[in-house]
Parts: sequence; structure tokens; C-alpha cells
Amino acid sequence: MRVHKSSGFTLIELIVVVALIAILATWVVPGFQGLIARTTLDSEIERVRQALLTARAEAAQRRAPVRVCPTEDELECSSDWSVPLMIFVDANDNGERNASEELVSISQRSANAEITITPSDELGSGIAYRADGFTDINDEILSFKSNDLPADEAKGICIEYARVTSASLSVAKANCG
Repeated sequence: MRVHKSSGFTLIELIVVVALIAILATWVVPGFQGLIARTTLDSEIERVRQALLTARAEAAQRRAPVRVCPTEDELECSSDWSVPLMIFVDANDNGERNASEELVSISQRSANAEITITPSDELGSGIAYRADGFTDINDEILSFKSNDLPADEAKGICIEYARVTSASLSVAKANCG
């Protein structure tokens, strides 16, 4: 009688490999979650920064006041920065979009962004750029805090007369006013 030697893994070896994979997964997954949260935060900051830069460029190019503000209906400005941003030509410079005023663009938030945006007092319901591309707002901050990250990883956008910069919140507060 011939004995055939079977090839493969034993049950013990298989259990050890599965246990090692489970241990590695519990160690790696939280790191990926933090990476995704930081990337989402950076993406949201860049979206708002680009909206502000677009509004500034449009104002200078058109030689007309342009406003960027949060909106829920693409008509009225809101003070809730968790909604999409609207950029519009504010021809009568009243801070509100009328039916005759051109909508330049809408900047949508990421659907899964768990980020709180807090404006400083002067920014309330939006930012207006004059026809020369400057704003009357100086040294004001939009704070960005991810609900999935510790508070010390919050970031900010500093809005000055002709500049928009982003940094960690502590650096933004130190450099902005």
C-alpha cells in the first residue's frame, strides 16, 4: 500500500494566519480612517479657498462686485457654512442675489464631509469682493474642524484684503490679525 503525502496547510497554520491578518487589520484600519478624514478636511478647505479665489478673480475681471456666500437655494445667502457656496455678480452691491444678477458658480460640499465650518464674526453670511478684486474684510478666519479628528488637527483659512491662505488653525490665528 502506498501512502500519499497530502500537501497544503494544516488547520492550526490557517488559524494562525487568519489571526495575524485580524491583528494587522485592527492596527491599520484606524490609520486609514485618520488619513481619509485628513484628506477630506484638506479637500473641503481647498474647495472653499478656490471659491474665494474665483470670486476675487471674477470681480477683478468683470470690474464689478462679486460675492461668495453659503446658500441653500441658489438665491439667498445663508450664515450656515455647511451648505453649498454660491458665487454671484452683486451688481447693486446689496449682498443679496436678485433675479437679474448672474450666478457665476456653485461649489458643492462633499456628500460625506463630516466637517464643521465656523466663520469669524465679520464673515457671517459671505464675503464680498469689490470691482478691484479686493475685499473690505481683513484678518478674518474660517475654521474647519473634522468630526473624525482631534481638535488640534483643525485648520483655518485666513482672509485678508487681497489674500486667502490656509494653515493649521493655530498658525492661521497667529498669522491672521
